[in-house]
Amino acid sequence: MNTTKYKLGGGRAWFLWTLIGVVFVNWLFLFQTSYSIFNTGMAKDIGLSLTQIGTIGAIYTWVFACAQFFSGALMDRLGARSLIPAAIGIMVVGAFTLAYADSYAEVLISQVLMGIGASCGFCGGGFIGGKWFGMAKFGLMFGLVQMSASLGSYFGVDAIVKLLFVDGMAWNTLALYGAWVGVAIFAVAAIFMRDPEPVAKPENGIGGVLKDTAGSLVEVIKNKQVAMHSIVGGAMFGVLLGMAVIWFPKMLLAHGFTETEAGSLGALCWIGLAFGAPLFNLISDKMKRRHLPIIVGTVGQFSALAYVVFAVEPSFAAVATAIITFGLMNGAHMLNFSGAADNVEPHHIGTSAAVVNGIMFIIGGFLMALPGELLSDMNLANWQYALMPFWITGVVATIVSLFIAESHPEYVSKAQEEKPVKVVA
Repeated sequence: MNTTKYKLGGGRAWFLWTLIGVVFVNWLFLFQTSYSIFNTGMAKDIGLSLTQIGTIGAIYTWVFACAQFFSGALMDRLGARSLIPAAIGIMVVGAFTLAYADSYAEVLISQVLMGIGASCGFCGGGFIGGKWFGMAKFGLMFGLVQMSASLGSYFGVDAIVKLLFVDGMAWNTLALYGAWVGVAIFAVAAIFMRDPEPVAKPENGIGGVLKDTAGSLVEVIKNKQVAMHSIVGGAMFGVLLGMAVIWFPKMLLAHGFTETEAGSLGALCWIGLAFGAPLFNLISDKMKRRHLPIIVGTVGQFSALAYVVFAVEPSFAAVATAIITFGLMNGAHMLNFSGAADNVEPHHIGTSAAVVNGIMFIIGGFLMALPGELLSDMNLANWQYALMPFWITGVVATIVSLFIAESHPEYVSKAQEEKPVKVVA
């Protein structure tokens, strides 16, 4: 076992956080979001139906979500050094499989591999932020992970739109270039990834690790506050994921926008989220509250989405503003990671983050698949009906958010100090 201990913060911490929280996460997010752009070309080449397009996106999301539950708990036990390079390697194999796929089955296999590998990305960035910078900065560093991923998704999608529709690059060529970028990320992670403190080698082998992992998952999932944060966060981000990855670019065509305009407009939600994620964290810390900002973000997000879907002949500027607002308000979903972490022991932060993120992607998976099943025509009225699951999700999220207990550490600490002491006669 490596016995080296490293100082928290400083150059090494920033390097490792940047490697995983910025580079790896941006890489996997670009693969995820670019699917909304190149699935049209892929469908033509391979012969995919609209339902199959939605299913492919959903398969990745569901595999990612299921693997997520275990990846967080395994990081708590094995550390980033053991787990993250292996995860990157698996995703690289999936990326190459996608690049060379020429059938529906091969695309599905690629999504399974990429979903497993990507499960250590986003939560890995948050995990490294909490471990290398201290738990006091966990929420902020997680918000910055989301900010970097959102900015990367927006500018990356814009570049992908240009490469595919202006320069005429084939979708599988683009995927192949992305796979080789993943090889470089894997090499750097394999050489330089470290944990700030020694991670004890499991005493009971892989069987003991799996047993402990399952126990941690059960313990965290049984926590009612973690469950409520998972539902609200899952609904908020699941809706954004469904719209940004698949349905925004297609639904906006029904408003009369061109394919290029629809792709660019849909990507604007990532700009909103890029600023909303750290902004809501700063507001939360300033107010010393989690509860109220989550409610405001939930209501604001679904109100903005309602405008985009139901507006009559909206202008480009109006839709752009609404989609940016949609993403900005969605930034409040990050507070559900902080809220879940507030309610567990420090050695379970990876597990709590994974549970919340896993639920987000399970809900996102359903919201990617359902509209394709409900859509009978491409006109606006049919889109408004097909997106009905999004409104049901929004109502459930709003109701559940009202019952979340305030958990901001400074609020809880102050409340305990002010609590009257009973005097026993």
